[in-house]
Amino acid sequence: MSEYEYIMIITTEEVNMSTICPNCGAILEKEVKKKTKCPHCSKYIYIRTGKTLSEYDAFIDSWLGGLEYLVPSNGTKYVQTIQSQLQQKFNKKPSSKDLVWGVFNSLVTKLLNDPEKLSYLYENMARFQQSFDNNKYAIQLRNTATKFKMKSYENMGYTGIQIMAYEDDCKKCKSRDGEVISIIEAQKHPDLLFNHCNNDECRFDFVPSEYDINNSIKPTKTSGELEPNINGDYTCPYCGSNMGKVQEKKHLFSAPDRYLHCSSCNAHLNVHS
Repeated sequence: MSEYEYIMIITTEEVNMSTICPNCGAILEKEVKKKTKCPHCSKYIYIRTGKTLSEYDAFIDSWLGGLEYLVPSNGTKYVQTIQSQLQQKFNKKPSSKDLVWGVFNSLVTKLLNDPEKLSYLYENMARFQQSFDNNKYAIQLRNTATKFKMKSYENMGYTGIQIMAYEDDCKKCKSRDGEVISIIEAQKHPDLLFNHCNNDECRFDFVPSEYDINNSIKPTKTSGELEPNINGDYTCPYCGSNMGKVQEKKHLFSAPDRYLHCSSCNAHLNVHS
């Protein structure tokens, strides 16, 4: 049995592999219930949703685990197809890094008509390259993600973007929280949105908004200073309307954005976790 065939088998539902090392196939003395180093091959065994994963599969799962969002039909089968194509092309099993990158690049062509999903994809491609210290390439990918994100907002009819900063961001990022920029200008110069900050830990982002050249919105308060009423609803700091409760926007590989939206003045406020 080849290593490739073995990996395909361990992903099936009906096989219990909790006492077998998914890296080398050795029989283990005890059932694996947490991350463990195999005494036979010295590679780590991971536990994800009750299943044992090899180092190879755990790396892939960490980057492609939510693939169903981009490939609604069958994300697991899609990954396996790309893996098979790469194996045939190079006449050997692709490394986990090459497989993840191969899937990313394949999805770029598949999602050309969906700027919203492309923005998520390119953002995670940027994170992937940054994890290997390819920072210059990561910046290029993040700028591309920004362009697609703004294009998706423009397609929805928005004329501006509102900058979001988080409580643990740097002072420069937090000083721009709530700033509204014309979406046309932002599309021309996406790098200007982020060039004030060199801190990789900042989560500086933006959400759709309306832009008025004569009266661009500046916040009187940040969402971190707002307090809900007894019913859990928030009052808009711009127009005084009821914004309701905190909403969430889920992402593919990162924590969801928590925000407030005012239907009266169309303001968006990020909510710090």
